[in-house]
Amino acid sequence: MIHASDAIHQGTVELSRLRLDRNVRMDTKLTPDFLRSVKENGIQVPMLVADQGDGTYQVIMGKRRTLAGLETGQTEGPAFIINGAGLEAGETYVRQLIENDPDCREAFTSLEIADALFHAAEEGMELGEVSRRSGYSQVQVKQAHKVAKTIGARTRRTLARDDESNYEWTLDQLTILGEFDGDEAAVARLNTAHANGFFEHQATRERRDREEQRLREERRKVLSDSGVQLFEESDSLPADAWSLEELEVEREDHAECPGHCATWGAVWSAGAAEPGSVVYLCTHPEKYGHFDTEEAEGAGAARAEGSASEGAGEMGSVVSVHAPQAPPGRHEEDGLPYRLKVEGNKAYRAAADRRKEWLRTELLARKSAPKDMPAWVSRQLLTCSKPVQQWIGDAARTEVLLGIMGKGDGSVQRADLFPENPTAPRLNLLNFAVLAASYEYRMRDVQTWRSDRPNWDTEAIRSDAREYLSFLESVGYVLSPIERSIVDGEAYELPDDEDSEHQDDSAPGVPEEDEDADVLALQDEEGEGTSSSQVPDGAEQSGEEDPGESDQGEDWEADEEEGGEDQDDGEEAGPVAAEDEPEEGEPEEHEADAATPDA
Repeated sequence: MIHASDAIHQGTVELSRLRLDRNVRMDTKLTPDFLRSVKENGIQVPMLVADQGDGTYQVIMGKRRTLAGLETGQTEGPAFIINGAGLEAGETYVRQLIENDPDCREAFTSLEIADALFHAAEEGMELGEVSRRSGYSQVQVKQAHKVAKTIGARTRRTLARDDESNYEWTLDQLTILGEFDGDEAAVARLNTAHANGFFEHQATRERRDREEQRLREERRKVLSDSGVQLFEESDSLPADAWSLEELEVEREDHAECPGHCATWGAVWSAGAAEPGSVVYLCTHPEKYGHFDTEEAEGAGAARAEGSASEGAGEMGSVVSVHAPQAPPGRHEEDGLPYRLKVEGNKAYRAAADRRKEWLRTELLARKSAPKDMPAWVSRQLLTCSKPVQQWIGDAARTEVLLGIMGKGDGSVQRADLFPENPTAPRLNLLNFAVLAASYEYRMRDVQTWRSDRPNWDTEAIRSDAREYLSFLESVGYVLSPIERSIVDGEAYELPDDEDSEHQDDSAPGVPEEDEDADVLALQDEEGEGTSSSQVPDGAEQSGEEDPGESDQGEDWEADEEEGGEDQDDGEEAGPVAAEDEPEEGEPEEHEADAATPDA
C-alpha cells in the first residue's frame, strides 16, 4: 500500500515554524558537546517533519536537533517533508520508535572515530578545523591519526570479533595497542586484559618483556663478538663455576683464562637480578689456578654456609655479587611450581612499575587530594606502622619519593618538592607522597606476592602492602591480579588462559631462568652496585627502544612529552642500616636486604 505520507521531498525549513507537541521525547539531553557541535556545524542530519498545511510543520524525528538549533541561534535546518494530511493514525509515534530503537542504532567505536578523524585530515582539512568541527581537541586528533596508522588489519579483525568490549576502548588504550601491532600474541593478551579490567598493567608487562628481549639480544651479540661463552640457563652452568667478584679477579685480567665465561644475572642469582644483566664467571677456578686445594676447601665451606648476596641491577646492568655465593639453584621444589614463581615475579615487577606510573601521572598530578586522603595520612602518622616509623625520614629513600613525584631526573632535591605557593590540597598530596614512598620501599622485595612465606618477614610485608594497596584502590587505582591476591590475603594463581609461552625468549629453545628467591640485593659498601668495567665495550648500552615511526604525517605526533618509566624500584646501595636489624629473637636476616634464597 502506498501512503500519501510517502511523498517525501527534501528542503530547508525555518525552525520557528516547527511544532513539537506530538513528540514523546521528554529528556532531550542537550549536552554541552551536542550544543557545541550544532553551533559549529549547524544541523547536519535532516529532520523528518509533516506539513500541516497552515505554514507549520510537525516534527516527527528531530526534536533534539530542533531545540539545539534554537538554543544556539540557528534559524533554519534541513528536513525531509511529508504530507501531514496523509499520515495514518499513530504513524507519527511508530516512526519515532523506529528512529530511536537502541537495538537499531550503533555509535562509532573509538577506532572508527580515530579513522574518521584521520581521513578528514588526510583529505585536506586543517588540523584546527578538524578539531573545531568534530569537538575533539587537537591532541586527540593527533592521537587518533597515530592510532589509525599503527593499528593494522589483523588487530582490527581481533577487535571486531570482540563485539562486547569493542566500544569500551579509549584512544589512549588504542594508542598503546598500536605499539604491539604485528605481535599477535601480545595483542591477544592485551585484549584479554582489557576485557578483565587491567589493560594498563598488562601493557606495562609487555613493555618490560620486550625491553628484556631487546637488552638480551644486544648483550648476546656483544658477548659473541668478544668470544665469551654465554650460559643461557642455570641447568647448563658448570657446578664448579664461581663469579669473578667472588674470586676478586678483574674481568680484563681474566679474559685469557680458559674458563672465562658469562651468564645472565637472573640465572646466577636465582632470579634476583633483571634478566638483561650479565655476570662473568670462571668455570673451574681451582683447575685454572685461582686458588690451591686448601684455599678451595675453605672457600667452598664459606660458600656453602654463606647466603647469596644477589645483584638487583636494572635491566641491562651488570650484577655485582660480593659475598660467597651458593651455586645457582636447580629448580628445587619448595612448594610453588617453577612457572608460577617465574610469572609471579614478572607480574609483581610490572605491577610495581604501573603503580608508580599511576601515582606519578594520575593521583599525584591532581589539583586536590581525594577526600579520604588526609584522614589516611593522619592515621598512618599516629599508628606509626613500620614503613612510617622506619623510613619516612630516611633521606636515602629520596630517590623513590622523587620518582613518584615525577622529579626522578636528578634536577631537584627532596626539600625542593615543597611548593612556592603552598595550598592545603597540594600539601595533602605531598604529605601522602612521602608516606607512599615509604610503603613502596617496604614492598620492594619481589617476593612480597608469595603467600608461602619464603622469608621470615614476608607476611609482615604483605600486611603492610595490604593496607597501602587497599587505600590506593579506594581512591581509584585498579589493582592488578597479583596485587588483588595480596589485598585479599590469598595465594596468587596463574590465570586459566595464561600463555605458557609468554616468556622472555632469552634464546631460541631455551627455558626461562629460575626467578625463585627473587629478592633485592645489597650493593657493595661503596655503592658500586654495577660497574662498567665488567662489561665488554658496547655491552652496557641500554635504554628504551625507539619505536619506528611512519615517515608520513610526522607533524601529527602529539606535543606532549611522554613521562619516562620510574628508574628505581627502591633498591639502594650500602650496608643494612641499624634500624633494619630484626628484633631480638628474630632471625638475623631482615626483609629483602638479606633474605636467604630458597633455591
